[in-house]
Amino acid sequence: MKKILLLLLSLLGDASAQIIAPGVKITVTPGQPLKYEVAQKILVQPNRLETRLPSGYTVGTLVITLFSEVNAEVLLKFSDPRLAMRGSTDSPLSLAAYSPQSVTLIANGAHSGTITISNTEGKVLAQVPYTVAPTKTVNQSVSLNYSPTTDWGSATYSISGVPQSILDPRWNINFNVNVRPNTGKVGGSVGISINW
Repeated sequence: MKKILLLLLSLLGDASAQIIAPGVKITVTPGQPLKYEVAQKILVQPNRLETRLPSGYTVGTLVITLFSEVNAEVLLKFSDPRLAMRGSTDSPLSLAAYSPQSVTLIANGAHSGTITISNTEGKVLAQVPYTVAPTKTVNQSVSLNYSPTTDWGSATYSISGVPQSILDPRWNINFNVNVRPNTGKVGGSVGISINW
């Protein structure tokens, strides 16, 4: 009896089922193409573009977001040929209504200029200034401190190099001047550190 019970439990514990559904045919029909209107206004964000070329790079990117309340096509023109976007600037950029669209622009070298956005009739809708700053080679800082309880004032200037490669050493120089105004006592220090 025990063997029969174990046999039944093992058979029932390993049961499975398979259901086959009838085939369903799906037909995809092309959607209607967007009908474009002539944009009379457009929202551009940010209203000023700024970036700095990363260390070791001569090319950087700027990202601008365009927003239209109607389906529209706009043209982007750049005041400097060193700014470009994928595709031709002679081809309009399609904007779907109420769908913010980001556009990535490629900056070849450090420079400044203006992006002009116009509708298909040539009306200027927005002008966005941009700046691509050169690679930074040094970081600088200045700090001023005064403690009335000790009557000490100090000024510190620090400069450090920005590595152009992950293999470059890191260096830092600090200049510190301390002054006690009541007594005219002056002191100072210079510190240099290099890491590699």
